[in-house]
Amino acid sequence: MRHRIILLVLIFTFTYSVAQVISSKYLNQSYKAGEKLTYVIRYGFITGGYASLTVKDSIFEGVPVYHAVGRGYTVGMVDKLFAVNDIFESFIDKKDGMTRKKIRKIKEGNYKYYNEATFDRSKNTVNSLKTGIKKVPEGIHDIISVFYYLRCMDLSKKKNGDEIPTVTYFSDDIFPFKLRYRGKELLKTKQGYLNCHKFVPVVEPGRIFKKEDDMTVWMSDDKNMIPVKVSFEMWVGAFVIELTAFENTKSPLRFIK
Repeated sequence: MRHRIILLVLIFTFTYSVAQVISSKYLNQSYKAGEKLTYVIRYGFITGGYASLTVKDSIFEGVPVYHAVGRGYTVGMVDKLFAVNDIFESFIDKKDGMTRKKIRKIKEGNYKYYNEATFDRSKNTVNSLKTGIKKVPEGIHDIISVFYYLRCMDLSKKKNGDEIPTVTYFSDDIFPFKLRYRGKELLKTKQGYLNCHKFVPVVEPGRIFKKEDDMTVWMSDDKNMIPVKVSFEMWVGAFVIELTAFENTKSPLRFIK
């Protein structure tokens, strides 16, 4: 059970935690159909898995949407100990960046799970195949759509220490969350140095994390706002998720060699 919790945190807490900012204005200057981001998950020198985020054009109930897909899976020794292959899908309205439908398909060891949910924005409800219809807060996102919504935010007025509360729909439940802004930093990567925004998601200390600020996220300081690196300090050790490849970004990433 402990292995399962750790692996899920490494693969998808990344997607859930780096993207918790909600704004009243939405203007997509950050991503386009065809974009693909690929990440490696490491524990020290051990490669434990990979994650990817892709987006393409689609139509949902006659509405133009982005079909965004997040996938995470284990490899090597970690895969032999406890195999994980999880997929999250989101159909995002191009007009306002809100989720219209979400799909969750997971395979973790011998455990399999599948669910779909549709969002009715006029009534502020979600209709899940598993649990039926429930009321949700206005402007709620799923864990994929909120990632792309964050990338469209204007951070020019944010100051070091600012906290941004929000709420996300995950596993047929409502999760309030806070993200703390920590200013800008020149981050060293394998591709070169990159100017980044720095965030500290406020996590819950306990079985996984020692302190509430044991996760740090760096996102590119440009129009793309791409997550470049995530570090985790856990009771079992330090883990890192790093961007390894990117395709068809809306604007070029400008690394400093």
